Amino acid sequence: MLRHITPLKRDMQYDHEAAQAVLPVRAHFSDGRVVDTTVVFDPDQMQVFSIQLERAIAARQHAFSKTPW
Repeated sequence: MLRHITPLKRDMQYDHEAAQAVLPVRAHFSDGRVVDTTVVFDPDQMQVFSIQLERAIAARQHAFSKTPW
């Protein structure tokens, strides 16, 4: 069973001919296996992912600004 997926430390690539972006990721399974693969985004998915990522970054920054030091 798939546990989670983590991005690899490599750049997302855009394929102009296919009109898609490809993000290298590592799939982690509950039995300990790992498999390197990709997540493919079409143009609409890229836009939605960009918005969601911006929101997550803003939430993280907001949380850190409220953390007492």
